[in-house]
Amino acid sequence: MSSLTRYFGMCFGVLWGGFACVSVYRLSGGDRLRATDALLLFPVGVLGVGAAGVLSSARSEGRGGLQQLKAGLLRWRVDWRWYALVLALPPLSVLAVLATLQALVSARFAPNRFFLGILFGLLPGFAEEVGWTGFATRRTLERESPVTTGLQLGFIWAIWHMPVSDFLSAASPHGRSWLAFFIAFTVALVALRVLMVWLYSRTGSVLLAQLLHASSTASLVVLGPPRVSGWGEAAWYALYGGVLWVVVLAIVLVERKGRSSDLAEYEPPR
Repeated sequence: MSSLTRYFGMCFGVLWGGFACVSVYRLSGGDRLRATDALLLFPVGVLGVGAAGVLSSARSEGRGGLQQLKAGLLRWRVDWRWYALVLALPPLSVLAVLATLQALVSARFAPNRFFLGILFGLLPGFAEEVGWTGFATRRTLERESPVTTGLQLGFIWAIWHMPVSDFLSAASPHGRSWLAFFIAFTVALVALRVLMVWLYSRTGSVLLAQLLHASSTASLVVLGPPRVSGWGEAAWYALYGGVLWVVVLAIVLVERKGRSSDLAEYEPPR
């Protein structure tokens, strides 16, 4: 069994195992799953991902792996523009999407101002990326490109979220719209993961990935319109994901153009 397979097994074992226990407990008593169950289950799953990253680094790479993980977490001396990007991109994207929907569709899409929601972004952002970026991204990049790595890990990450984001309806009661929300949520998460992998591949900083994750989660919680239906939430999540994919595409095109320019300027030795 590869180190990545063991890592994924630990991540899913904690969250999905906890979800199974909660489900059995609720349903065996004639009760139903509640959205509040996610508030108890999600922190356990998030901390489990961080612990899985540390344990996987230690088991597969020994002290050297832990040193690489520590170096990435402490790599904060990067250009200030990276910080501006990771902190500003999610809230500005969410605000742009909601303002457009509010103007064209319904006033119900007016953004919320639940500023306490910033705290909801800190734990998943900083704990999860110890594992997803500090271990899984680092190991996958050894054999795959940043885009391929982001796509692979993004889909796995989206499925990992399902118990709390879909089945337990942590964000809102999705009801019959749960599949539409899951698709929209996946669109956004995969794009976000591609961006985090790209950041890490360019800077080696796990901290930047943590900040982008925290900024995105906090923006969704703080600004998410409280009066929209499940279908409405699926719609604005999909558009948010679409904005992130536009950013991903722009990065890919710029970097491809840069590589083409380098090749054009290259003159083979005579």
